[in-house]
Amino acid sequence: MSTNPDGLALQPMVHVEDMASSVAFYEALGAELLHGSRDGDFAMLRVRSTELALLAHPPNPEQNEGLLELSFRDRAGPQQCSGAAA
Repeated sequence: MSTNPDGLALQPMVHVEDMASSVAFYEALGAELLHGSRDGDFAMLRVRSTELALLAHPPNPEQNEGLLELSFRDRAGPQQCSGAAA
């Protein structure tokens, strides 16, 4: 999760077609695998101070999911708001 001075944290989630290739791509950029696996349907990576979630299934438009989803959280409290980007 990346945090700004106001205390908001950003946690992006990306829907991917090939988890193994996607994890390898982000690892080549310096990411570290925190949770999940290279052959599963979920992985949580850390790239510097940002946590990045990968999901190996297509987004569900009926739930307003896009290829990239952004969640914002207040460090001191529960998730405040979230939005999807296509």
